[in-house]
Amino acid sequence: MPTQSIRRVIGVGLDGSTVTTTLGKIEVPTLKADYGDSLETAFLSYMGSQEQDEQSAGSYKTNNLKLTVSAMIFRTVIMPAFPNNGAGLVRMPIVIGRTHPETGSDSDLLIDCRCMNFSAAVENSNKVEETPLEFTIRQIKWTRARKTINQIKNGGAAGVSKF
Repeated sequence: MPTQSIRRVIGVGLDGSTVTTTLGKIEVPTLKADYGDSLETAFLSYMGSQEQDEQSAGSYKTNNLKLTVSAMIFRTVIMPAFPNNGAGLVRMPIVIGRTHPETGSDSDLLIDCRCMNFSAAVENSNKVEETPLEFTIRQIKWTRARKTINQIKNGGAAGVSKF
C-alpha cells in the first residue's frame, strides 16, 4: 500500500463532487458527512511545581458520524437494507471516499458503525426533504494508509514521526 494516499496538484482542491459514502457494501448518495476522533489526555503536576510535569497517553474517543441524505435515498436505499427489527444493532463499516481525476483516490474507514436514529422533518415548501442520521463509530482509520490517532492493540510500534 502506498505511503501517500493522494497526490497534491497545485490549484486543485477537493469538494463535495469528489466524495462518495459507502455504508457496508452499498454506495449511498449523501448531502453532508461530519466525523472525527481525538485523544483525551490528562496532566499532573508535582507538589511544589507550577508546571505540567507528566502527561498520560490518553483515551481514544470518536465523534458520532452525522450524515445527511435525501428522504428519497433514506426511504428507498438505506431503510430497505436494515432488518425489520433491531436496526440500531447492525454494525457496519462506513467508507468516506474522495476521488479526483487529477489527484487520485483516498478514503477514510469508519469501523463498527451503528445507526442511532431515524428521523424526519417535513414542511410545506418546495424544498427537497432531507433526513439527518447519526452513527456511532468505534474506530477511524484515516487515509488509504489507514493511520490512527490512537495506538491500537497488537498494532505494533507507533512508528517514527517525520515532523
